[in-house]
Amino acid sequence: MNRIPLIIDCDPGTDDALCIMLLGASSKYAIKGITAVHGNVSLQHTAENALFLSHYYGIDCPVYRGAQQAMIVRNERAAYVHGGNGLADYEYSTEGLSCAEGYAWDFLYRSAREYAGELEILACGPLTNLAITILKHPDFASLVHRLVIMGGAAHSGNTSPLAEFNFQQDPHAVQVVLQAGFSDVTIVDLDCCNSAWLNPEEQKTMAALPAHNRIHGLLAQIMAHKVISDANITRVHGERFGRDRAARMVVCDAVAAAVAVDPALAQYRDVYMLCETEGTQTAGQSVIDRLGLSGKTNVRLAMNMDRDRYAALFMNSLKHYEEA
Repeated sequence: MNRIPLIIDCDPGTDDALCIMLLGASSKYAIKGITAVHGNVSLQHTAENALFLSHYYGIDCPVYRGAQQAMIVRNERAAYVHGGNGLADYEYSTEGLSCAEGYAWDFLYRSAREYAGELEILACGPLTNLAITILKHPDFASLVHRLVIMGGAAHSGNTSPLAEFNFQQDPHAVQVVLQAGFSDVTIVDLDCCNSAWLNPEEQKTMAALPAHNRIHGLLAQIMAHKVISDANITRVHGERFGRDRAARMVVCDAVAAAVAVDPALAQYRDVYMLCETEGTQTAGQSVIDRLGLSGKTNVRLAMNMDRDRYAALFMNSLKHYEEA
């Protein structure tokens, strides 16, 4: 089977690290590149993390630096969730490695032209890189076969009452992407992600991978840091938001990766979606035309994940990294 060309646009981030892990284990995709963007932490860290992760997972692809900041708004990062360097303060070296010359948006466009009608993109960070590509190359959207986005929230947010983190980080970029005319856009929003989790037994397995699994060090660090992260999230957002985090580990970017690999994991609803850019209380909110008043749709909204099937896919992907 010919593998589908894929670019991962991301802001690693522990959740991005597990997303890339899952995609690196999939036989469906040939990962052609990783483009880093600001988000969970600064671009300095996200680009370095992406470079490290591609090497760590054995993914042979270039890594490109993208946007250092949002198009207009400036919001706080999420180091309190992901650690100071974005990877749970895991210590690593990228000696001998370097990012590719050039910018993410030019690489995205070149790849879309090279694989015209075949390229898929998984975007699991702020959408600044994609928006810049669209503004610079208006035909970009018409060249992409499928775009899967982790972002937005049909109901409640996680950084404000109405906004999800990735959308809130650059709502203007989201609006550019949603209006660009991609033929196939799947949104894996916060509500969808919250319907898929890893239970305590699965988390324990992640934390104690055998030494012959070459990613055991990073996974152990991520799981150890989760205790700190959960406490910080509870401190910042309150007990109600922090409830059940030990029992249910939700890795949003990995959920989006799973939907890309196996679309049958979710149910879907075709909707027309915009992103609020100006509201003082609602910036980053996913605005959905629930009544169909616009008479059109632009995204397929994923819903109601099959929790057990998702968890099986995630846990099985770990075995890909076991040494013979």
